[in-house]
Amino acid sequence: MAFRHVQEAYEEDLRSVQALEIKLDIPQRWEPEDDAWQNAGHLVANREYRRALDHLESLVVARIFELSKINRAGTGYKMRKHIAKALQTRSAAICTALDHYNAARQWHGYG
Repeated sequence: MAFRHVQEAYEEDLRSVQALEIKLDIPQRWEPEDDAWQNAGHLVANREYRRALDHLESLVVARIFELSKINRAGTGYKMRKHIAKALQTRSAAICTALDHYNAARQWHGYG
């Protein structure tokens, strides 16, 4: 029963794709060996790399601002504890972002 539903959904999606290809006058689908496919793959990889880099950079800058806040004169004990807890959370987020950055870098060909 579930297989039949999946098959019907696939066929409906295929008809939609074929109708769009006709409407847009697309003579041939891209294959993994095509230059256009390869170029699109490089563009996607570059975008993922840049997004990971931007996210990592924003987290590091936010951490630097929090570190400068903690050493400011007039920062009370409670505020320092609050900032320290935020730094711990941010540290975990930076580690995760760094993992994503390294994976994107490797996939992009920088690593």
